[in-house]
Amino acid sequence: MSNLESQFKEFLHNIEPDEKAVKYAQKAHEPLREYLSSDKEFAGFFIDSFLYGSYRRQTAVGDIKDVDIVILTNFSEEDKPNNALQKLKSALARYYEDPENPEYQRRSIRVNDPLPGTDTEMTLDVIPAILMTDDESPLKVPDREVGEWIWSHPKGHMKHTSDLNKDNFSEGRFVPLVKIVRWWWKHQCEVNQPEVERPKPKGFWLECLTAENFDTTKHDYADHFIALLQNVYSKYKDEKSVPELDDPGLINEKIKSSMTNEEFAKFIKILKTSLELATNAANTVDDAESSEKWQEVLGPKFPIIKKTTETNDMKKNGPTIITHPPKQHYNA
Repeated sequence: MSNLESQFKEFLHNIEPDEKAVKYAQKAHEPLREYLSSDKEFAGFFIDSFLYGSYRRQTAVGDIKDVDIVILTNFSEEDKPNNALQKLKSALARYYEDPENPEYQRRSIRVNDPLPGTDTEMTLDVIPAILMTDDESPLKVPDREVGEWIWSHPKGHMKHTSDLNKDNFSEGRFVPLVKIVRWWWKHQCEVNQPEVERPKPKGFWLECLTAENFDTTKHDYADHFIALLQNVYSKYKDEKSVPELDDPGLINEKIKSSMTNEEFAKFIKILKTSLELATNAANTVDDAESSEKWQEVLGPKFPIIKKTTETNDMKKNGPTIITHPPKQHYNA
């Protein structure tokens, strides 16, 4: 059985957001947050802002497609959610000098082209929130569909991810496993449903799924990935509807998902096939052949071991561990 640990480490390096994407994200969100704090019509509502989402939790992979920004405000629950979103949208339209750029989402305003004239595709999701007690506690965010302010705990989500990545729980392997899972799903969607523009489940749902099915008895990335897929398949193979996952920031609450039953069934079908392929890859004695099979599961970013005389040396001495300089940390 081959775990190809050094290949997984190389793979994780390959799927990290590159420096260009990180710098682009910074150029997109930093001046916008500064602008909202001083805009003559919105500054009176503005208290503070912070980053949220996979970019902030450092679970993003590849090109950074979106950055989430929470705007802490002094809106009250007496203010209609649509009115708060409208004020934010107007402020964003003034900043970009383009009223067609920002658009309404269910709980946010999306900016589709935050840095016009560049070749990088990215969106900003700007979420207004009512500061209820302090910014380390649950907040209230608008929900256009129900017409109410609903509870959310962005910093609770960030703490949850950070806690699960600690040595005493996962030996620092939770966040890397989330990245592997996100990239696996991205690759499998490109192969199995390339016509779907935004396939579901999305990243945060996958992150919560990984948290609920993480196996603390495993140590290698190959074993972690296979155990996760096995746990998920065993738990949900007979489910006919989308399972409700616990909200890691709110007690007795479930995370919201717009995934349909058909989309979930497709997810489980793809997961089952990947589980079979990954198990076969791990059980393949020859490292070079094993790496080829893992690439079928995880895509071309997973490095292949060439079938040369070096392969025999690797069997005797173990594969060479490739080290890289640390990646740039994302700004808070």
